[in-house]
Amino acid sequence: MKNDSELVMWQEQQEESYRFVYAEILPFLFGCLFGFLFDFLLGFLLQVANGNACYSFD
Repeated sequence: MKNDSELVMWQEQQEESYRFVYAEILPFLFGCLFGFLFDFLLGFLLQVANGNACYSFD
């Protein structure tokens, strides 16, 4: 029975680590990605609105 309790404890630790990944790391990554895209699109739209957008991405 000792092995069963160790297995249950190990599974709980795995669930905790997955919960940490989903709760902490994924929102951080999506926040960075959407923040970067939003900044890029907003800056590009402001350039277009001002009429000085460079369409060549050099």
